[in-house]
Amino acid sequence: MTAGPGRFPRSRDVFAVVTATFLLYVGFTLAFGGSESKPVILLMEFSLIVPALLFTLLGHYPFRQVFRLSPVKPGLLAASVPLGLGVGILGDELDRMVQSVVPMPVHILQALKEFMTVDGFAEAALVVGMAVIAAGVVEEMLFRGFLQTSLERSGTPGKAIGATAAVFAFLHFNPWWTFQIFALGIVLGILAWRSRSIWPCVVIHALNNAVSMLFVNLDESRLQWYVYRDHVSPVCFIAGLILTYAGLRLFFRLTGPAAGTASDS
Repeated sequence: MTAGPGRFPRSRDVFAVVTATFLLYVGFTLAFGGSESKPVILLMEFSLIVPALLFTLLGHYPFRQVFRLSPVKPGLLAASVPLGLGVGILGDELDRMVQSVVPMPVHILQALKEFMTVDGFAEAALVVGMAVIAAGVVEEMLFRGFLQTSLERSGTPGKAIGATAAVFAFLHFNPWWTFQIFALGIVLGILAWRSRSIWPCVVIHALNNAVSMLFVNLDESRLQWYVYRDHVSPVCFIAGLILTYAGLRLFFRLTGPAAGTASDS
């Protein structure tokens, strides 16, 4: 494989790597899919980034730019917190709407809950490592970094963001989450493009997963303020809208009038 202009990988090579990532993950799933071991699932999560890392290092491409690891101002990370909470609430309601029409099979729902449920500090640390830290960093490096950066260099930002969000949703292998994850991918893609960095996306991704984990481990009686007739309560939903709007407005103001490009420095 050869490098494109500016020693950045070509889009077709990046797609080949993403395809290899997909095949690797499928192979792990076939080999360990029946396993309920959390360390095994953690290994599968980290395996997502291995092909892209090897490709980048062996090709001598600029590591920080390819994965969009440029540092950002603390204000952008701070703005990502209310935005992440708001997007999480809206995404939860979207998921509830989908499942009210096409319910997720009970055995899949139960498996997801068992995976996120923790018993003791050691297991909590392990699940946080998998579902919060690993997912946030690894998936953002792969999707908003490696894939979207390449697509922005060969096409328009809008197409790059949309295509990356579609791949992001597909590789979660859960059709009941497709709309929710695609919508999240669009938001994360816009933020990565505007800030020229994945770190705000990592904050939002990790926060979204952390809140989901917290809710799974709380007794339902402690969530009555949040849930109303199997949907997000109107008050919480409005709060989600306000947080999302305020977070986006602050984020766009902090990133200035000109949108970021893929030419990260």
